Amino acid sequence: MAEQAAEKEKPEIPQDRYHAMKPAPQPLPDSETDVLSEYRRKVMTLLQFSRKAGKLIWGMEACKDKLGSLRVLLLTKDIAQNSRRKIAQMMLMEQKKPALFEYSTQSELSGALGLPFVSVLGVADRNFADKIAEYLTSIREMEER
Repeated sequence: MAEQAAEKEKPEIPQDRYHAMKPAPQPLPDSETDVLSEYRRKVMTLLQFSRKAGKLIWGMEACKDKLGSLRVLLLTKDIAQNSRRKIAQMMLMEQKKPALFEYSTQSELSGALGLPFVSVLGVADRNFADKIAEYLTSIREMEER
């Protein structure tokens, strides 16, 4: 009886309000294309976080100057051949080489990060770089299948 009285005293929360407070569960990816798009989204999110944290270096000259401290170096898929050649020469001379990945396009990266068109990005933070490298490696493996 006391339990029934206590239950009556509790105000009822409308169902819509309850669901608005509770975060919706994220559905698990169904197919490999869903996983691939999820990994791409995560890479962009990590790049945005690293930019806000001041750990993202962009542009050829800036990446060249900081090459020894970079953990990941991203080249866009539409980078010019001359720029690609310069990066290869820089990497040959550097003792501590960052992980090198080719990812996305200039317009897509620039739009997502709020930067002018850039074709070279570097990540200096180890934690951001490790996760980005993990996702980009998975993306590369999925695309090669």
